[in-house]
Amino acid sequence: MFLLIGGTLVLVYLFWWWIWCRPREVSLSGRHVLITGGSSGIGLALAGEALRRGPTRLTLVARDVTRLAEARAALIESHGTACDLRTISLDITAPYEEIRQSLVVTHDVGTVDVLINCAGAAVAQTFEASPPEVFDRLMRLNYLGAVHVTKALLPAMLSPDDVEKGDKRGVSQRRIVFVSSLASLVPIYGFAAYAAAKAAITTFADILQQELEDMGPAVTIIFPPDTDTPGLLAENVGKPATTRAISEAGGLESPASVAASAMHDVLLGRRRSLLGATGRALSWATAGVSRAQQDCPLPLPSPFIAVLEVFLAPLFKIALLGFAYWCRACILWHGRKGRRQEH
Repeated sequence: MFLLIGGTLVLVYLFWWWIWCRPREVSLSGRHVLITGGSSGIGLALAGEALRRGPTRLTLVARDVTRLAEARAALIESHGTACDLRTISLDITAPYEEIRQSLVVTHDVGTVDVLINCAGAAVAQTFEASPPEVFDRLMRLNYLGAVHVTKALLPAMLSPDDVEKGDKRGVSQRRIVFVSSLASLVPIYGFAAYAAAKAAITTFADILQQELEDMGPAVTIIFPPDTDTPGLLAENVGKPATTRAISEAGGLESPASVAASAMHDVLLGRRRSLLGATGRALSWATAGVSRAQQDCPLPLPSPFIAVLEVFLAPLFKIALLGFAYWCRACILWHGRKGRRQEH
């Protein structure tokens, strides 16, 4: 009897939550979206996803003027000219003041409603083989660049008019997005420089989310798997065989599929965006000190997700142990194979 009553109450609560409280995508109508790294790869695909939702203005930021022009032309051809589509040539590894001057003064980007920090690059080398300059460059591009762009644009994003445009609960409709990597969640051979920079941006984004939760934009971290982009082609040049074996086990996704999933999560206001069961399981297993991750394919209230995480924690630990031993086996196998080839 108690089970029947309890089950009925749970179903009533879920029905009520689904109708009235479940997250819904915010509208991009009348909004300004700015994407760094928007000239190719995931950034360009995210630009296409944004244009599908009808923003008033879209700004692409990247270094290469030619690639920016090509990206703009391709987006106009596929989505038309209804949106004010602008481009800014900017190296985000520059000092903060140069970035602020370019965005705020020279190009006067104004208030950004959705900021997507997508510019980045990967280098797959062992620590011994990596020059010190690689660590400096990847930290400036993958971490400091996103921090500096966000620092320059955040004051305008905190303007009071956002509250007026918010939902019925007065929640901010603006978004700040950081593109991290699954390599920031677990150690992967050969990614000492890259994963360290991505781990830095992950931790920064988590803290920023805490600081802005009661007043400003929702913060989302995207953890894409290996994606078929020009960046991956460059990363694969000289990639150690061990790194290739471990990273390729997760499969290869298209920029379009990653962008579609990520944009949906961003506009829902989810704290983390992951594609596929493997990514979600890895995020849950390595969540550490955080609230329940609302990233299920079927949205559920946070208390239900929290219960699932607690009960699944032992299984996740077993899976992580298996992953760790498998990585170790790959390292030993390729190490021995390399020594055999040397002789």
